Amino acid sequence: MARTSSKLVGLFAFAMTATVASAGDADWSWATRVFGIITWQATVTVGVPITGTTATSVCDNQSSDCVGSVAVLNAPSLTMSYDVGGAAEVGTLNAYVNESISGTTGGTPPQYSGLTGGAKFGDDLIFSGLSAGTVGSMVLSFSLTGTHTLSGSNVGGLRILATVNAVDGSYFSFVICEAQSLTSTSVTCPALTMKFGVPTTLGVDFEAGTNLFDFLPGSVANLDYTAVLNGIAITDPANQNQPVAFAVASASGAQYTASGAAVGPPPAIS
Repeated sequence: MARTSSKLVGLFAFAMTATVASAGDADWSWATRVFGIITWQATVTVGVPITGTTATSVCDNQSSDCVGSVAVLNAPSLTMSYDVGGAAEVGTLNAYVNESISGTTGGTPPQYSGLTGGAKFGDDLIFSGLSAGTVGSMVLSFSLTGTHTLSGSNVGGLRILATVNAVDGSYFSFVICEAQSLTSTSVTCPALTMKFGVPTTLGVDFEAGTNLFDFLPGSVANLDYTAVLNGIAITDPANQNQPVAFAVASASGAQYTASGAAVGPPPAIS
């Protein structure tokens, strides 16, 4: 039976920053590729194991896969092995977390271990369809596919963070979209506020997180999921939220339509 938690502790707490045993905020930096005055951006986020109420962190703020092992806090006869990371393409994000316990029982293990892995992409967009400066309401939808293995009382969860941010700073909108369970096949986000004709950066961050509570040899908490942007719906709040037929010019060259974003790597940098 699938297990999920909307209140995972550590860095995967569903908030902007961690509130329990935090070793620091998640990595929100981007690796940037410049196309003239606009950018295409993508990166892999970090994996940060946290144990107990005292933080033991590795790979903090590392924009690459995080692989290794660490002695369990207050139980040195146990070892936690981890492999955390993801992959990013325009419109398609993969996030995975693998943690397991080996060794022999003993000592006083901590309350939990938490890991977060993921990927993000960003693109500068200009929406047309209504007069420049007109406010629209935009809903993003994603398909979800993947696998999970959670032994004992270990739990896992998935979330998407989406932002639209005017390049000139004139507006900003942010939503968190949480999968209902690890068997969910789709996620539809709350509406974002955007403006037509205004250069806007779209950012999407997909994260997979686990909490391992069972510090016993053979205990595992593994997630490997992919989110694909497969729907964009824009409505006009000033016209009873009627649907708006729109077109998008993108810095990356990706095609954004009502069916989402074209899947594939970014264009080569000249």
